[in-house]
Amino acid sequence: MTSRQVEYIITTYEEGSISKAAQKLFVSQPALSQSIQLAERELGALIFDRKHSPLTLTFAGEKYIASAREFQALELKLQHEIADICQENSGRFRVGISMLRGAALLPHILPAFSKKYPKVEIKLFEKGSSSIAPLISQNIVDLALLTSDKVSQKHMVMIPLCIERTMLCAGPNTRIARTVKPGTPVSIHELENAPFISIKAGHGLHELQNNVFTHLNTSPKILFEIESAVMGMQLAAACDALMLCPQTIMHTLPVGSLSIYPLAEEQFNRTLCVGYRHDTYLSRYMKDFIELTKACILENLGETA
Repeated sequence: MTSRQVEYIITTYEEGSISKAAQKLFVSQPALSQSIQLAERELGALIFDRKHSPLTLTFAGEKYIASAREFQALELKLQHEIADICQENSGRFRVGISMLRGAALLPHILPAFSKKYPKVEIKLFEKGSSSIAPLISQNIVDLALLTSDKVSQKHMVMIPLCIERTMLCAGPNTRIARTVKPGTPVSIHELENAPFISIKAGHGLHELQNNVFTHLNTSPKILFEIESAVMGMQLAAACDALMLCPQTIMHTLPVGSLSIYPLAEEQFNRTLCVGYRHDTYLSRYMKDFIELTKACILENLGETA
């Protein structure tokens, strides 16, 4: 197993075809096919089931990919350690972040980080927040921004960044908006029988709203179930409905005529963290990235570190 073989095979797996992987790797398709075949001969088993499109892994291929991820993580760890020993400000690391939080935070974090570390490459993995934690356990990312309720901390280090409040967004003609001053904490018991815009499963926001819904005495009235929080905000305003949202991403969404309220029950607040595996080596620039992220979040919340 070589670094090039690992990169070629993982990229082929991620792209689902040899032709797409060859384009991404800037190599010819025959050269990539030959490299994969060589790895399969050395392994003594097929890695890909070529009968399917996109390509699927054989059982041996699943084992190979898992080991390849471990191989990449060890290689990156060694690179970080050597870079620190040589006191060089160059290297690369991988960050997992949800699409909404990425939109809220990365435009503020990355320019400041790149200015300080122009030779450090950051590879971003943007997923639904429910899909972020597995990226750490599978060695696909080195750092990930996630809430502490998303993952068991037994196999992971979690660095708290802030307490993330759950906010209620109310359309202009809802009972809440007409009777309660924006910014006033409201209890979930005031939301019974109110119409809601709901986010579909697969997003962290879906889990958050379900946690709130289970504590209501009656099932909420769901007007629409959608994928996009941006569209959810727009529908809440247009249809005079309610929607729940994490505090840290509020400024990136089209609040418009919506009235915003924190939930009074602290049990629905979550701790926003940077997580990484116990065996991950944190280089100086990775530590600085964490500090920049924390400072950015606190600034957005109007707090100080």
